[in-house]
Amino acid sequence: MIFILSAKYTEQDLRVEFGKIPPAFLPVGNKRLYHYQIRSIRNKCPDEIIYLTLPATYKLDEQDKLELDFLNIQIVYIDDSFSLGQAIAFCLSSVIPDNANSVTLYYGDTLLKDGLSKKELSNNVIYTAHSEYNYIWLEIPEEGFALKQIFCGILTVNYPLVLIHCLIATEFDLSKSIKLYNDKYNFKLEKRNDWLDFGHLNTFYDSKTIVTTQRAFNELKITKYYVEKKSHKSRKLEAEANWFMNIPENLIHFTPRLISTSKKEEYFSYKLDYLYCPTLTEMFVFGNHPSDIWSLIINSCFNFLRECKKIERQDSCSFYESLIMKNNKRLNDFLSQNPVYGAPILDDENKSYSLIEILEFAHGCINSNQITTFVHGDFCFSNILFDFQRNNIKVIDPRGLDFNDNLSVYGDLRYDLAKLVHSAIGKYDFIVSDRFSIMENNNKIILELPSQVANISNHIKDEIEKLGYCYREILAITITLFLSMLPLHYDKPNRQKAFIATAIKLYKDLKNDNYSNGRS
Repeated sequence: MIFILSAKYTEQDLRVEFGKIPPAFLPVGNKRLYHYQIRSIRNKCPDEIIYLTLPATYKLDEQDKLELDFLNIQIVYIDDSFSLGQAIAFCLSSVIPDNANSVTLYYGDTLLKDGLSKKELSNNVIYTAHSEYNYIWLEIPEEGFALKQIFCGILTVNYPLVLIHCLIATEFDLSKSIKLYNDKYNFKLEKRNDWLDFGHLNTFYDSKTIVTTQRAFNELKITKYYVEKKSHKSRKLEAEANWFMNIPENLIHFTPRLISTSKKEEYFSYKLDYLYCPTLTEMFVFGNHPSDIWSLIINSCFNFLRECKKIERQDSCSFYESLIMKNNKRLNDFLSQNPVYGAPILDDENKSYSLIEILEFAHGCINSNQITTFVHGDFCFSNILFDFQRNNIKVIDPRGLDFNDNLSVYGDLRYDLAKLVHSAIGKYDFIVSDRFSIMENNNKIILELPSQVANISNHIKDEIEKLGYCYREILAITITLFLSMLPLHYDKPNRQKAFIATAIKLYKDLKNDNYSNGRS
């Protein structure tokens, strides 16, 4: 039996970055931390009963509830005023049977990558590790260790009822109760080199470098000092590096520093400073920030776009024609592979929609005239970080190519705006993070997404209009993004259905006449 202890909200430094959430719910590698904790436990102990403690005031959203139910995790809600010792005593006394043999306590902000074996879970064990940081942890002095060891947040007790008595005797002081328990039943100290600590801001970002997501076409190396991207598809990375090398002075504070580039016969690579900042995807999908924080973030996004707009140039590359051609080809490819979606699709009101007609209507709402400016090229939440120390965004992973596949830092800013709407209003990041549920029956598709604290749609609409663009036109381009991505996600049919449902929803919004009709 294992208790993942996550009944206290994150410390203030992490709360600034992600809002008021329990530590096991922190975003790591496009998932919540509890996903990795449970997986590491179940890899070696598939039948172990796992409880997850949460603050009584925390509102568990439907998507997390579904995932935890699927993982067979039992939730124990703890009064917010309880100390850690009180929370442990409450769990042990209210959940475990009198004849329980052993219980493992697993801090909600910690992760042992290599997991725990069944044998380890049957002994009195305290897991220790070394840390370079000077945070206040429970220290474990042990003769024979070359360096000071600290408790890394996991321990197993063979006699949980005795631990309850020790907690009561020490007025629920966990450190004292562990020492008291050790006087009766000696703990074995188990040193681990696979400990990842997510409980403090610096250790969170250091640990996050170990658990990274990466696409198939590149290799990503992250250290506490730099990020290195390397790929055999040299053209793409060369374009990204070229964008950083040609960043104008008025935009340089929106980017990490380019450290170096390297072009070999078999690959291209470049290095950037590693920034201890969250992506907007992590904050939007997994965080819990109020509207005023999101207003600050969105304002910073548009500060960047305003600076981009100032840098104009003449360009022969036709954004409109290239966009139409790409969209038509992509949707035709999808329908040829999935002819069932060539038929009318029903929404939750039993109204029918044709994907081809939706795309044609969206194309008709896009102005064929073009103003070429400096652009990012892929201005979506996953490519935008927010630096809370400076209240400023930092952008990564630019496109660096025009629609004719030439190296270029220029393009049509409408595409960047559509990418922003794609994330913020279309909620693309929820879909690619698999935080949605889909129901399909006879070509009727219903999409459900988690609810959010902050609604930023109106703010973004207003800022687009202030920038001199028509929101209705940007919404039309956003719809084409969802439709053009359908064949790219051939291995994720539920995502494709979610894209279709989203395109239909946005199309219904587009046919509403409450948006501005012009562009200055």
